[in-house]
Amino acid sequence: MKNIFLLSLALIFGLVFLTGCGESIAEKIVEESVESQTGGQVDIENDGFSITDDEGNTYSTSTNTELPADYPAAAKYYPGELSGASTLTTPDGKMFSIVIETSDSLAEISNFYEDFLAADNWQDTVSLNSNDSVIVGGTLGYMSLSAVANIDGEDANKNIITQTVTVAE
Repeated sequence: MKNIFLLSLALIFGLVFLTGCGESIAEKIVEESVESQTGGQVDIENDGFSITDDEGNTYSTSTNTELPADYPAAAKYYPGELSGASTLTTPDGKMFSIVIETSDSLAEISNFYEDFLAADNWQDTVSLNSNDSVIVGGTLGYMSLSAVANIDGEDANKNIITQTVTVAE
């Protein structure tokens, strides 16, 4: 339960402070507040943050617009414009999230994922399609992948794909 609480705090503060606040009084207040509530150590950086609990487990995240160096090669992603990437590291493994923008159709996106998941022998695959979204996913050994594609709310000719890959330790 404590791990879920720490993870929730990490995600909330990450969303608030990864918007470019930099080193500030607000950053120090958040660090001290979370530290006093959890008994752990908090470090907020320009591109992420980490929380170390009182048992020595570290939860960290970073955000940028480049694919993380340790992103798993087996987790292919749609060939569009990478507009965001983040990594969350916990004692149990890593979760990579990437955001891709493309003008390709939802059908093309769905076909890409369905074809690569089948060709690379991913298991427990799922594919759900509607007029305005696509959800695909599967597992490969210690790894799971899910991709959700939606029509961009501001540009009906563009689709946004959010792909999440979880790798267990």
